Amino acid sequence: MRRTSVPPMIMHGTPGRRHGSGQVEKSLAYCRIGWSNTPCLVELEPSMKRKWIKDGWLVPHNECKHGPPKGLIPLMAVVQHNKGKVRPVLDFRELNDTFTADSDVCADKLWEWRKQGINLSMVDLKKAYLQIHIHESFWPYQTVMYKGCRYFLTRLGFGLNVAPLIMKTVLNSVLSQDLDVKRGTSAYIDDVLVNEDVVTASRVVEHFERYGLVAKAPECVVDGARILGLRVWREHGKLYWGRDGGLGGLPRHMTRRTVFSYCGKLVGNFPVCGWLRVAVAYVKRRANLVTQWWDDLIIGDELKILLEDIMDRVGEDDPVRGRWDVTGDVAKVWVDASSLAMGAMIEVDGDIIEDATWLRPNCASHINMAELDAVIKGLNLVLAWHMKRVELMTDSSTVWRWINDGFTG
Repeated sequence: MRRTSVPPMIMHGTPGRRHGSGQVEKSLAYCRIGWSNTPCLVELEPSMKRKWIKDGWLVPHNECKHGPPKGLIPLMAVVQHNKGKVRPVLDFRELNDTFTADSDVCADKLWEWRKQGINLSMVDLKKAYLQIHIHESFWPYQTVMYKGCRYFLTRLGFGLNVAPLIMKTVLNSVLSQDLDVKRGTSAYIDDVLVNEDVVTASRVVEHFERYGLVAKAPECVVDGARILGLRVWREHGKLYWGRDGGLGGLPRHMTRRTVFSYCGKLVGNFPVCGWLRVAVAYVKRRANLVTQWWDDLIIGDELKILLEDIMDRVGEDDPVRGRWDVTGDVAKVWVDASSLAMGAMIEVDGDIIEDATWLRPNCASHINMAELDAVIKGLNLVLAWHMKRVELMTDSSTVWRWINDGFTG
């Protein structure tokens, strides 16, 4: 990230000059949602705005005290489909173009959290971003309009690309104030995994309260919990995970953007997807071939038929599932390649804990080279798990000889 401490990058108030008052007022109440390119307008409830004002998140603009406004940020409503909620989001696009967003890879946390055992709980902050106060000197740079009146946004706005980094920094700082709490917790933005073999979840909640952060009631993972987009539960003394929620229907209008978005819902950040991963990758490749731009309408029914077939198979037997808790330091890596793709799977104690697929480029490289490439990718995949002993499984005798010769000289 380049810089994080300069909110005045909106200093010239260009969003305010760009939108007339009528356009700004309209943007406060409506947004574009759904799969299609046709606007589907959803009203942001007035009660939500009134709550923001009542709770002090929006404070009336006082020019005598704070000076003239230096930035206007449209307030929009965005539907969070997986929870069925309408969330207020601020249009920080101009500021976001100025800063480089923090990249906190979800897969890294999944690797870490799945090796914590089964005595776990999840602690989630209530309206996490709105618990982070903005210094009063920065209020003039983030103002919003409501019913013709200007308000200061006094909290961290949802929609700022560096907001997750700010949230992570605050949370890690608070957790580090107690050594036991720090040792027994791991945070991903506003979600905190608690290893109750080290510290209790109730103590973590009390620790947050001591530093002014309000958390929801802890969720015991063995009783069922949502962790980083996965549904986790206990079964026969072990933890298992699966897809959390349904997929919804296919996009009404097929464009490269809507197809990619739907494919993202199919495979998401799931550790194991089986055949679904290569099927989705193939659909995305076909979408790229038949479109030039992201919002070009896809002509013909080929992709729709492919997606419908995929959906039917997922409905009958969804491959997105697996064992959550991973123990030990011994693993098998299964690798293979075909004319279409390369694949790798990691097996621990008889369970597939992660898989990956890569479509082969449209080139004429020999299949043995693809098999070797699959081996390299599979080894890179298992290295992230810090396994001390790895057994490589390949059906290519040629690749086996190459690797064996490399070890023996």
